[in-house]
Amino acid sequence: MQQQQQRGVPAGTARVRDDGPPMETNRWSRWTAICGVVALVPLGLGFGLAGLVQTTRSGQRGRGLAVLGIVASVVWSSVLYSMFTLPGMTVDRNADGGVDKAQYASVFDVHTGDCFTWAPTQPDDSVQMARLVPCTQTHDAQVYNTPVLPLTGAQPEAAAKDACTTSPTAHALPAGANLGFIYPQNTSFSKDTRRVICYTT
Repeated sequence: MQQQQQRGVPAGTARVRDDGPPMETNRWSRWTAICGVVALVPLGLGFGLAGLVQTTRSGQRGRGLAVLGIVASVVWSSVLYSMFTLPGMTVDRNADGGVDKAQYASVFDVHTGDCFTWAPTQPDDSVQMARLVPCTQTHDAQVYNTPVLPLTGAQPEAAAKDACTTSPTAHALPAGANLGFIYPQNTSFSKDTRRVICYTT
């Protein structure tokens, strides 16, 4: 009968077990933190959930980064939602597109036919907001046209004045009407940022 010998571990050494969890940081968790910080909300939430699931299953590092990215994405969601739902950022219009109550609005949200009173100007004398009111109430001006400036090298002020004074709508106004306009200081490819507010007082 053959005798089996038990082989022990020499003194002063220890067995190394390589069955522990991997120690690198989970890549989805890293991406979650990045997306959360730079306000890429959908990606931050998606990567965060993937990072949480993977770090829970594998034991990888990065759970804290995933949580950070998700929290940052939620905070950014609240901030962005608040920005687009603040009073004056959207115009409350009736079924005919008119205004039934006084409200502040961006000058880019003013339409032809709207009546408004002047809102406070900026330190550089620029106008960003208008206080829309029903035309049956006292108002400073009424919009008669909102042309869009072309993408040319022309000066915005000169192009805006030309667009307002030469429009057929301007010629249809009563003789002696005082005309004015609000023009964009910097034009871009967006039509909204190239709109001119032509008004009569």
